[in-house]
Amino acid sequence: MKNKKFVAMFLFACIAVMLAGCSTENVQTKEERTKDEKAKQVYGYDTISISSIRFSTINPILNTEKSLGNALGLVYDSLFKIDQNDNVISQLASSYTWSEDGKSVQIKIKNGVKWHDGKGITADDVVFTIEKIKSIPESPYAELVKEISAVRADVGQSVYIEFKRIDTSLVRNLIFPILPKHRLEALSAQDFAADANNLVGSGMYKIGEFQKRKMIVLNRNEDYYAQKPAIEALRVMVVPDSQAQSNMFMAKEIDFYDDNMFFEGKYGNRKIRTIDYFSGEFEFLAFNMVKEPFGNINFRKALISGIDRNRMIEEVYLGKGEITQIPVNPKNDFYDESIKPYEYDVQKAREYMQGIQMENIHLSLLVNSENDQRVKAAYIIKNSLVGMGLEIEVVEKPWEEYAADLSSGNYDMVIAGWKMPLAGAMRYALHSQGKGNILGYASEKVDGIIGEIEYTKDKAQLEKKYSQLQSAVNDDIPYIPLVFKKNALVVSERIAGISTPSSTNIYGGAEKFSNAGE
Repeated sequence: MKNKKFVAMFLFACIAVMLAGCSTENVQTKEERTKDEKAKQVYGYDTISISSIRFSTINPILNTEKSLGNALGLVYDSLFKIDQNDNVISQLASSYTWSEDGKSVQIKIKNGVKWHDGKGITADDVVFTIEKIKSIPESPYAELVKEISAVRADVGQSVYIEFKRIDTSLVRNLIFPILPKHRLEALSAQDFAADANNLVGSGMYKIGEFQKRKMIVLNRNEDYYAQKPAIEALRVMVVPDSQAQSNMFMAKEIDFYDDNMFFEGKYGNRKIRTIDYFSGEFEFLAFNMVKEPFGNINFRKALISGIDRNRMIEEVYLGKGEITQIPVNPKNDFYDESIKPYEYDVQKAREYMQGIQMENIHLSLLVNSENDQRVKAAYIIKNSLVGMGLEIEVVEKPWEEYAADLSSGNYDMVIAGWKMPLAGAMRYALHSQGKGNILGYASEKVDGIIGEIEYTKDKAQLEKKYSQLQSAVNDDIPYIPLVFKKNALVVSERIAGISTPSSTNIYGGAEKFSNAGE
């Protein structure tokens, strides 16, 4: 009888161990439970924690710390903002109208919008902000106002802005934070930068508590003119560096982390969600067009057909990106998805090569050695093209030497990239006189289309022009697009109601954030 009891107890114990072993994914360790309880005590259920790296000033047009800038985007509104698909949407502006010549724009400010101190926002605040930014060359927003030649308050709640050149995309530059003139106009430069004088904005959150080296508490703006945020308060935890941000996210002390090197399993058993967004970075393989055989369109078709770019995106960029023919967000209103990129097709690549009257083609492929992604991509390109009878030498050089070779044309092929400007992006990258046109690419047709894009005000017509541009570049193959890159916003699983972030602010859709609990 005792033996039977012993056997029964032994079997019960074994079954319990087996069940526990099968359910380890659903059982928290003591350390995890402690972290969860600590997080609940810190957060409460009506707050969310974000973070900022240490900064010198909270003045939004002087601040150069990007992570703080993201947080300040919740405190200070702009005339316009850029959404997750890289489209322009109005914020403080209710409407805007371009002049006939496309060189000036009249913007009407929304009625009833108030600063956090209760005073109404006026066109004078916009004029003051633009003139202030123009007077401060070191402002991170100075680049956005350099094309403005004149600004004045117009009739009613309107602002008149004149630009130095014709380009209707320049409205995309009007995303800088608007400042309260009545609080800042009379201040000295020192007082203008002082934190105590920069705590009043117009956004969905107000600054409720400010501890520069520790934390900023943002409270919901109950008088906000647009949709009020669901969460009552946000805590902006101030940390030394990006590694501290990552560590705090792992420790459940913050709910968001902007990770441009995310990979599956990076955060272990931490319950997270990731939201990808396009970063505005476009990587490509460029040719030295003055060298043979790159002038031969069939050779360029052979190259673009012979490189497995989808494999490259998965293995090198960890799936964070898409192939686009031109440097435009593929979800943007002006990107034509009906124009398909060249597909990986070795047979077609070999057919294109048959018409090339050259043997034993040896080519160099230049990359900057500090960029691991580019180096890996270069070797995938090298191995892809071996089957086409091409011998590729990957040349890895430090940035200074790489940049010098790129500038002097000392390469056959090179992996390079653009960080696309907000406005004038097509002129910058693809126009024969574009500042970012490192390709030496020159096409009268493309130059003409870009000029038409800059002058066009009607959205439907703009869509047609962009489609024409995309088709022309796809036909010319002045470069091989490798990836339009994405970043990952890593979010605690307890956060619900997330909209999609954008390249200009990771907290897009913050009014919809909510706390789902653990």
